[in-house]
Amino acid sequence: MEYGTDSADVVVHISTPNNKIFQSIRHETGFTLIEVMITMIIMTFGLLACGQMVAGAIKSATLARTKGNAAIVAQNQLERLADLYRRDRHDPSISIGTQGPVWVEIANPIHHRVLHRFRVEWIVTPVTGTNIMAHTRNIRLSVIPIDESKNNLFKPGWNERITMSMVLSTRAQG
Repeated sequence: MEYGTDSADVVVHISTPNNKIFQSIRHETGFTLIEVMITMIIMTFGLLACGQMVAGAIKSATLARTKGNAAIVAQNQLERLADLYRRDRHDPSISIGTQGPVWVEIANPIHHRVLHRFRVEWIVTPVTGTNIMAHTRNIRLSVIPIDESKNNLFKPGWNERITMSMVLSTRAQG
């Protein structure tokens, strides 16, 4: 048996005792077309999965920013209503029933570009029961994201509405 080697391929010569070449097998190095295609398919699915993760991260960051701004708007409006209640319990903004809407825009202070628009509505209900002071009010405030035309911006899978409640009452005189 004779074995010959080359740097690019391997050639195996098998000889019979009569020195006749019985079989010659040639092995080449490299990848076959099917191996390359399978590798490309696997890499395509991996890149698509990475793209979906990036899109999900951007969606989560956008939702967090929107909800954070909506929470700030809700807190500011509740503080304004509490101040109105302390000054005048009969102000129309804190009378029993549905109040609003108030339109709020959040803008970039440098470029003055509007980042978010919200519609703020609140429902004022009386609080009744034993040991409850007169003129005690429960305020349930909702902040809803809107577009330029003042239409709701509800997106499937996103819960962007912020709802907060507060109870307003007078202090006991002692």
